[in-house]
Amino acid sequence: MPNTQNVPAISGKGEGSLNLAGNDNQVEIQGGYGLSDRTAVQLNSGYFSPASQKNGEGTGSGFLIEGGYGYYKPLSPVFLFDTYGLLGFGHMQNHFPASAAENPGTSGKISAYMFRFGVQPGIHLLTKYFSVSFSSRIAGLQYSGISGDLIFSSEDQHRYLTQNQTHFLVEPAFTIRLGLQKLKLQAQILRSINVTDEGFRQEKALLSLGIHYHFEK
Repeated sequence: MPNTQNVPAISGKGEGSLNLAGNDNQVEIQGGYGLSDRTAVQLNSGYFSPASQKNGEGTGSGFLIEGGYGYYKPLSPVFLFDTYGLLGFGHMQNHFPASAAENPGTSGKISAYMFRFGVQPGIHLLTKYFSVSFSSRIAGLQYSGISGDLIFSSEDQHRYLTQNQTHFLVEPAFTIRLGLQKLKLQAQILRSINVTDEGFRQEKALLSLGIHYHFEK
């Protein structure tokens, strides 16, 4: 499943932002800081623990750590453009005890490491009490270190993931913030489009809620 896009909307040197975001399946802490009049950095972390299957027979977990370096430029007193280069590393695992019972000799588990790289351009409308951001993460995703022998839907998931290790993703997002000058509530809607394989087993949409804190030097 995709993570919440960090849109720090840094518009000056010494500015910074902190986000706490997530939903029933994940919790994320994100930050950003303006290094100069045109460059900024961001750091993102997330823990994923999807809800169990309705029958209680399957669940999973994972984490992601990501960093980014970017360029920004105010276009007017209220409009801002930025773009970040991103590198991320993570791990995922799924386990289905019922699968192991139905397929003797298997553990019902699968796990893998993930490496992701990409760019994230965005444009932002910023006011004192309200902001709107349109951004799009364009990324490559690579699975490695795949282990386990989970059988799901009569298919060997180790073989499935081994044959589908590399993916190209386009993920547009809409972020809205509302509140006080420094502290705002945040909501983000994201669509994850797998250009390489639209049928790949993944979450194709994300809705996350959170709190955004913006500070200046």
